[in-house]
Amino acid sequence: MGNGNFVADKKRFDADAVNWDAKPHRAALIRAVARALGEQIEALPSAPDLFDYGCGTGSAVLPMAGICKTLTGCDFSEGMRREFMRNAEAAGITNALVVDLDLTTDQPLPPERYDLVHCGLVLHHIADVPAMFGRFKELLRPNGSLSIADLETEDGSFHEDNSGVAHQGFDSAALCRQLEHMGFGKVSARRIHVVEKQRDGGPRHYPVFHISATL
Repeated sequence: MGNGNFVADKKRFDADAVNWDAKPHRAALIRAVARALGEQIEALPSAPDLFDYGCGTGSAVLPMAGICKTLTGCDFSEGMRREFMRNAEAAGITNALVVDLDLTTDQPLPPERYDLVHCGLVLHHIADVPAMFGRFKELLRPNGSLSIADLETEDGSFHEDNSGVAHQGFDSAALCRQLEHMGFGKVSARRIHVVEKQRDGGPRHYPVFHISATL
């Protein structure tokens, strides 16, 4: 993920992959991201070829397989990629595949291009966000769409361990301006969920936004 601690992060995600979706707050978050992504897909003129960067186990995007032409997951964790394909096969999904690709380091890009690029709760691990937006733009076909879901600005308490975390959430309006500056249009942001976690003996709330944009 380009945060300077690739090996440690990869090992952590590999180890957590099997039980990644088990926590109730994470499952609720995944459902919210999936709803927002599904609404964006339904508004497209035709079923897209979808690319999901940092796909994890696929729990947010595999439910979209029926309204996508193809679905390509991408993750640097072998454990996550394995769970993605296991979940796809268990659901009888035949139009999905998963690839090992790190957009922060791998050059050049593979030749495939997509109608929709999605990145869910991964951007806060990416140090150079404008560079990543540039890579997403390269992956999109003309008139392609972008879907971003992530944390609003938080105080650093969302993660129990902040190693590998490059940003403590984001100002979604600032990200929208960044995307517009890079040539994206129809850029809009909205809050889609609030994660509740127990911190310091009481509940803490962490809002999550979704941004959609079009080339």
